[in-house]
Amino acid sequence: SFAPYGIPVANGRFGGPIWEADKATLSMQLNHTDTFMYNDASANSMDESGCLGQLYVDFQDEVFCDNLIQHLDLYKGLFTLKGDAIKIDVIACTDKDVVMMRVEDNRRLPKEITISLKCVRPLAVERNLFSAISVIEPDERKREISLKQTFREECTTGIKTNTHICATRLSVSVEGRDNTLSEKNDEATLILPAGNGDFTIVIKGQSVINDIGIQKVSLDELPEADSFANEQAYSESWWANFWEKSYVYLPDLSEYEMRWTYYMYLAAIANRGQFPGKYNGCNWIAQGDRRDWGCWYWNWNQDSLFQPLNQANHMELMDPLFA
Repeated sequence: SFAPYGIPVANGRFGGPIWEADKATLSMQLNHTDTFMYNDASANSMDESGCLGQLYVDFQDEVFCDNLIQHLDLYKGLFTLKGDAIKIDVIACTDKDVVMMRVEDNRRLPKEITISLKCVRPLAVERNLFSAISVIEPDERKREISLKQTFREECTTGIKTNTHICATRLSVSVEGRDNTLSEKNDEATLILPAGNGDFTIVIKGQSVINDIGIQKVSLDELPEADSFANEQAYSESWWANFWEKSYVYLPDLSEYEMRWTYYMYLAAIANRGQFPGKYNGCNWIAQGDRRDWGCWYWNWNQDSLFQPLNQANHMELMDPLFA
């Protein structure tokens, strides 16, 4: 099956890969390090690890062509796509579970833009005592769309503390452009009228594992985001502090230095949650719930990801592993 080659953008807990689904559509899968479809008492677990949902931004025009520039600035935590008439900047807010996309549309003949939030599985999945229930919910003003998921499995031995509940919420709204809303069972779409200028797509996420998780993922519990400029400034400051903690300069081994730097970026965007980023995809899996090599933590595979972090002076990225 097709595996998209995405650019990972996250804040250590929330985020995911971004890729072009086609020449007109930008896609992103949203994941969270603290999202699990099963726990270790599961009798029904499979090679799955739950994602929060997928986002599709359709420009109704071939804006992603051969001359498209894609640039991930590791030192600022900023991903930029730039075409002839479209520019998109993407950041993950480092202090809250929010991803923001600032879109500049300078097309000579702009077209309507649709922003769709989609489920990655049927709305109701039941397998013995396991269930995964998904609900698309717009807010009362019909300016924000959200997807709520609840994974649940009663423990087969009747030990209540081994019952698994994980609840997630993913929401999408737009700042700087009016929109209407179209809703289906398994997806909801914000429709933006044609127009030039810039606007910001705000994506919020949350994942809670406990017996009150279902109540804790309401829209009211999602974080508030500041303006893109302010969030970008704060994010750049966080990344500047991160990179100051360690530095490697290898003029004769430039490719090794590049790989070291990218590895430290990946470690930073996957290990600031309640649980460590999993060795097989962390929070940038892109094919729905699919996670090759299973949903479980394996000691040696996981351990190898953390061995460099002590020497790199980033012990804070080992916190979820120790926890």
